[in-house]
Amino acid sequence: MKNKEKNGFSRLLLPEMLTVLIGGAAVYGLGLLGKQLSVENALRDAVMAALGLAVSGFFLRREVVDSRLDYDNGEHLMRFWTAVWCSLLFSLACAFLPAGGWPFLAVFVVLSLFSNLSVGIVFSGVFLMIATLWGQSVGIFFLYFISGVFAACLFQHLEQEFAIGIPLFLSLFCLLLCETANVVLLANEHLSLEQFLVPAANLIVSGILLLGILKIFSGTVVFRDRVKYLELNDTENQVLVKYREEDRSEYFLCVHTAYFCERIANKLELDRDALKCAGLYHRKGWDLMQETPDMEFPAGASEILEEYKGTRKYKKAETAVLYCSDAVVSAILLLLQKEPEKKPDYEQVIDRIFERIREKGIFSECDLSLRGWNRMQKIFKEETMTFYVENETDETFSNGENSFPIEETVEQVATAVLDMEGCPYEIQLNVLLTDNDGIHAYNKEYRKIDRETDVLSFPNLDFDEPGDFEISEDREADYFDPDTGELILGDIIISVDRVKEQAESYGHSQKREFAFLVAHSMLHLCGYDHMEEDEAKVMEAKQEQVLASLGITRD
Repeated sequence: MKNKEKNGFSRLLLPEMLTVLIGGAAVYGLGLLGKQLSVENALRDAVMAALGLAVSGFFLRREVVDSRLDYDNGEHLMRFWTAVWCSLLFSLACAFLPAGGWPFLAVFVVLSLFSNLSVGIVFSGVFLMIATLWGQSVGIFFLYFISGVFAACLFQHLEQEFAIGIPLFLSLFCLLLCETANVVLLANEHLSLEQFLVPAANLIVSGILLLGILKIFSGTVVFRDRVKYLELNDTENQVLVKYREEDRSEYFLCVHTAYFCERIANKLELDRDALKCAGLYHRKGWDLMQETPDMEFPAGASEILEEYKGTRKYKKAETAVLYCSDAVVSAILLLLQKEPEKKPDYEQVIDRIFERIREKGIFSECDLSLRGWNRMQKIFKEETMTFYVENETDETFSNGENSFPIEETVEQVATAVLDMEGCPYEIQLNVLLTDNDGIHAYNKEYRKIDRETDVLSFPNLDFDEPGDFEISEDREADYFDPDTGELILGDIIISVDRVKEQAESYGHSQKREFAFLVAHSMLHLCGYDHMEEDEAKVMEAKQEQVLASLGITRD
């Protein structure tokens, strides 16, 4: 920790000192020469500005040391200092502009984006104070401070798909209200067109500046990180492929963990991509990444993983989500391995895990609220799927000397497929077991093929790309159950007779054959097909991947 503080101090000392000295000197010079103030008054203003900048710099240093800057800002501090120096020049220039025409929203937004919300507000407040030093009313300060904080909050965390229209409108509307309040309530003037010429120009300039800032920031920071996360979270990248080959069981544990991390991040409005990435690599993936020099973690994921592996006193909400997701997945998978024939009481297991986590006290300083903890616990419990399994025959399956539970096997295989494909919804699935005559009839009725088969799949979803669960609003009524909110995935029909025949023919267990057919059908329901050779290879690889993760082998 000491080394971390030393590094943070050394990286910030020079630009901080330059900012304090230049800011103080500029305020002194402008007050003395530009505003014709006395030496005493000019010196007073300079000291106030220097102290404000020094306090802001100290606050920034603490945030850097604690790794609390957003995006990868902690690794690129010069772009923040560039924004600081530009903001200083702008605040000095405001002394020569009409008070109602300062486009100060841009200062709050740019400083917040290139650091974090807290740092951005502190620095912007100091610059606003500098701008109002020379004869401006308190009302002007609060006009821009209120509207600036509001705008900074609206644009606090940008994502690639972030829609700026409504936040931009609300920011400008808040500025308009504050300008109006300043004219009517503080300046005691009547509303007139002339009174709003300068504020109107301010609205236009502020809107243009905000659009430019958001475009630059999205292009240089957000999009770049998004591309990195797409590469890292792709299960076919070289690191994860190697991970899967070296340790399949642990790899799939991490896949399950990443799924929960992503889902909880969406509900709690945390960094979704960073959390999913941390979930995938929080075990051996971290070490494998170190061995791959051409790949690196974006700052968001790196900060989560560093805290997760480096301490037992966690502060970040994202680290809490990762820790809890790993604990829940590990515990449930362990129970399933120990007692495969017995279905665990998931709610009881989850409650016990959270109780133990609270007893440890490792999250006593975490910035996740009590509401967030309760919501996360509820999300784990809500992770359910509705399976309607109907057996038209009196037949049962055996796995050696003992029978195996059909419904639990369907649930395990279906869940593994959906986790692999990253399905973000709770699922409704219908499975029908019949005999050869029954599936022959269904095949003839629905597919116009007059013969029996082993399995039939009837997808409810139309996929643009296999495994792409992005659903347009106009199709939601077709795809979701209005009563439960579950995604209606489709129907599967399996011939019990063919399961037994093919198991004997291939020389493996009935459970293996049954699980294979379920996995095969589930992939069809997720948009995959095997009409072409390349498509068939993809499906075969995914089928084997799912069954291997569940320990359902050919033996």
